Amino acid sequence: MPSATKHNLTEDDIYRTSTQYRFWSFSPEQLSARRKETHRLALQRAAQYTQNDASTEHLTLEEELRLVTRYAELLRTTSDHLKWPANIKSTAIQYLRRFYLSNSCMTYPPKEIYKTVLFLASKTEAFHITLSKFCSMISADPEAVLAPEYKVMQALRFTLDVRQPFRGLKGVLMELINLVDEERDGLKDLKPPEGGATSWKPPPGGKMEKKHMNDRVQAAYAAARNMLDAPASLTDAYFLYTPSQILLASLLLADEPLYECYLGTKLTLDSPTRPKILGTIQDCAQLMSSYDSKASMTKEERAELEKKLEACRDPSTKDMVKNHAAMKLNADDDDSDAKRKKAEKQQKTRAADDMFGPSLGKGCLAMDLTFDMGLRNTAQRFAFAAACSMPGLAQSELWLVHAATTTKSLLWLLSSGAVKSHQTETIPDGFLADSAIAPTSSSSAWMSKKSGYATITMQLCRLPQSAHIRWQTGCSVRYN
Repeated sequence: MPSATKHNLTEDDIYRTSTQYRFWSFSPEQLSARRKETHRLALQRAAQYTQNDASTEHLTLEEELRLVTRYAELLRTTSDHLKWPANIKSTAIQYLRRFYLSNSCMTYPPKEIYKTVLFLASKTEAFHITLSKFCSMISADPEAVLAPEYKVMQALRFTLDVRQPFRGLKGVLMELINLVDEERDGLKDLKPPEGGATSWKPPPGGKMEKKHMNDRVQAAYAAARNMLDAPASLTDAYFLYTPSQILLASLLLADEPLYECYLGTKLTLDSPTRPKILGTIQDCAQLMSSYDSKASMTKEERAELEKKLEACRDPSTKDMVKNHAAMKLNADDDDSDAKRKKAEKQQKTRAADDMFGPSLGKGCLAMDLTFDMGLRNTAQRFAFAAACSMPGLAQSELWLVHAATTTKSLLWLLSSGAVKSHQTETIPDGFLADSAIAPTSSSSAWMSKKSGYATITMQLCRLPQSAHIRWQTGCSVRYN
């Protein structure tokens, strides 16, 4: 018997199963096309609600991107002010950037979304804080925070996982410290970083000791973490590269000689994939280094852009709190209808499971019940039952029961005390092969073998409050 092939999953294989890779990873061309299409659709909608004002200017795609980046920076500063962990900050920023891949600022202005994504990120990253406390910390209206939440979830395609490079960078730090402890050859001979983001400087005289190498590793880690905090989050790095590529790019920008030394422990010089991997990391590093915090939008520029946005925004989304309240009201109505229908369905199910069918209720008035069997129904199961507590009669003395599959086994049990009158037409020969059984002989006298059976009509007298009449399918019942 051939042995089963073993498949060892790599980290890359696992990452490719994530929603971040499947839904939020793009090539530069795909990402650009996605944004252009979203902007085109927004302009198409804007042309409808601004058709009476031809002078209205709409935001350009570049202006939208700058505005989103400005509010992503505001998320960073707000998180830092609250002293929240870096993973919440990065998750919130990615939620905001993902949201505006399928929504335009002209439909949902970022100033009405950024607080919502920050609160949502705190929940998904298991940072437990109540809505009221969150709103008190940032001076926000709770209803305004919750109003866009479902729309944000829709735009995120209900995929809330954000894979980040912070833990991977921490692992790189531990490995580099181990290399220093092992006094790996070549570490002390590394060139000093030139133009890197690290604050580390070589010791006077150039003699490297173990302590100096540890300081260099820690300085490189701090610089790389700063790269992940701003340039990686505020550019398209998360859309274009994997977390491992992003962290290696941050290490490259922090201390290139140390980066090359570390990569040499993972990737041999003769590896066929080395050129491609190095090229990808270089491209990622170039993208991250393109971020310039000094080029950030000023408050005056943001105010001017938001004034332009207010003139061209979608009027149907201006009051998101009101829209959210209306949606909740409709949801409550739908929920009430659903509960009512569910209760009715459960009641019908219970009645169907009852061997004698549903109850007709208590205290029934006198009525005529006509059982129209018809010759074509004579082979079906039939069941009828009535239990009553009448003076002089025992409980459950009135019964019509059939539990067989053939017409020859139809069995009637009647109590004459509850039957005021009855009328029968002809019964086909062989229809009642079994003798009728009843508490009294008079109640079964009319059930003799006859031919051409069509209907049975009985008039029941008024039953007391404890009486129930129930039936099960197998015949049609008509109230006269």
